[in-house]
Amino acid sequence: VAVHAEQNALISGDVSAMNCAVIYISGFDCGTRNFIKGVPCEICLPMLQNAHIVAYITTDEDGRIIETEI
Repeated sequence: VAVHAEQNALISGDVSAMNCAVIYISGFDCGTRNFIKGVPCEICLPMLQNAHIVAYITTDEDGRIIETEI
């Protein structure tokens, strides 16, 4: 049994500090061993919204920083 990193951050984080916060997400392909764009899954995204997280920051395959509003 496991939880996603986003879920773990929400469970372990300070609830009062989450209002209007930004979360950083990293993606990794275990098959190719390359970094990929990290995107919250369909379960984690609503959890982030409910926690009042306003955006997530990730990098794409080329290492460019991408910020996405939630």
